[in-house]
Amino acid sequence: MWLIIRVLIYEAVRKDEACNKRYHYRPQIVELMLAFLCVVGLIVVYYFQFDFKIADWIYAQTDWVMKKSVIANDVLHKAAKVCLIVIYLYLLFKSVKGMRQSGNTQKGYDLAVLLMSIGLSVSIVSLLKRLLDVDCPWDLIVYGGDKPFFPLFDYNPSYLPSANCFPSSHASVGFSWIAVYFYMTVTEHPHKYKALLAALVMGLLFGVTQQLRGAHFLSHDITSLLICLITTMAVYSLAYSSRVGLIKRVSFR
Repeated sequence: MWLIIRVLIYEAVRKDEACNKRYHYRPQIVELMLAFLCVVGLIVVYYFQFDFKIADWIYAQTDWVMKKSVIANDVLHKAAKVCLIVIYLYLLFKSVKGMRQSGNTQKGYDLAVLLMSIGLSVSIVSLLKRLLDVDCPWDLIVYGGDKPFFPLFDYNPSYLPSANCFPSSHASVGFSWIAVYFYMTVTEHPHKYKALLAALVMGLLFGVTQQLRGAHFLSHDITSLLICLITTMAVYSLAYSSRVGLIKRVSFR
């Protein structure tokens, strides 16, 4: 998949000098404020222990009854993820096919950067989730599990392996689509804020669903949003950093 996207970007820049007229992106106040709010949110959650307060309330009310529910587990967790993967693959196919048939390299480049941003955001969250030893709420003794709570970077080796629950990969599947907002920004689409709101709502829905199931804390979801936001800003800052195409900054040979 990554090879296809890279080749797509290479062909877009190689074939058409019109790429030199590409939109010049710089992080806007909306993205910067959203990132700032994420950082502030994490500080507030940590200071006031909202992770545990929220989890305490959910566990007291549900005893993780939604862990295996049809709506939370089968629909909003499994089926929703599959649907977004199918949409992603369709856009990838459309990008390759459209560029070959119409020769619209500018459109192909824009779509390729969008797909790269989504894929990279999800991949980074998934990688961190594998590397960091953090348990899910349902794994903790206080919530019916069999492990004590350990802070980030302070996991007791005698309790390994951990459940690897941080950050929230499912929330990132939704939040990663904020890249559509960036895509609409560089293509000057009038409904970009609607796209941003839709991605935030989708990521929030996925995140809350996982919290109700006992799979994640609130901070896990906020961290995933922050990672997706920073990753997408970095990708678009590089891809649209000047009138010189991305291929002139990164060698694909």
